[in-house]
Amino acid sequence: MTILVHPRVLQKRPWLNEREILSTWMDAARILPRQGEYEPNQKMAVGWDWHGRLTELIAYEGEEDNEWIIFHVAPARKKFLAEMGFSDAEIRQLIGRR
Repeated sequence: MTILVHPRVLQKRPWLNEREILSTWMDAARILPRQGEYEPNQKMAVGWDWHGRLTELIAYEGEEDNEWIIFHVAPARKKFLAEMGFSDAEIRQLIGRR
């Protein structure tokens, strides 16, 4: 599997680097196909970055076989964790009562 980071991610989040984003994806606690009518197909991941922050990532299927391009990286939000199937109790444990 080839994982790439879309250049826009690094422009929007200059404090991150490509290695850190790729590491967060590869070490993700959970990766799931994104449900819905997304074209191209998308995957969602949640994991901890190098600074211990719970991070949400979304990638879309690239043009090459088994290629995924990460286009969204942000601190994990309740809505994202709920979409990934975490229960309310698990979300509170992960990110508190935000």
